Amino acid sequence: MKPRVLLIDDDSIMLLEKYLHAMSSITLVAPVDYKEAIMMAKHEQFDAILMDGSFGDYTMDNGPGVVRSLRTLKISTRIVMFSSSFFSNMAGINNGANDVWNKDRLGSPGWEKSLLEVLFLKK
Repeated sequence: MKPRVLLIDDDSIMLLEKYLHAMSSITLVAPVDYKEAIMMAKHEQFDAILMDGSFGDYTMDNGPGVVRSLRTLKISTRIVMFSSSFFSNMAGINNGANDVWNKDRLGSPGWEKSLLEVLFLKK
């Protein structure tokens, strides 16, 4: 059975989602918004959560606020935040994300292996 990854992103046509759907080694679950994602994380089992570092309409510090909400709900699933912003990534770590992945690496040679390693091998 392939690992299930919950993708939390406020842009449903995000380039990363398209790339991840092409990866045959994982099952990607992409809810419509962060509110649905939080509910899914609370009630379903995922092997990892991959999430954007910022959301246009989330007022609690964007992505880091979502991480904080997940950790407040005692969701212990590994969370990897992706952003091209160093500050967003560090804010995610400070609020409970396990790791970060720079989305500028998307599409570069070896990006799939790099992302899979950060999602599953550093548990």
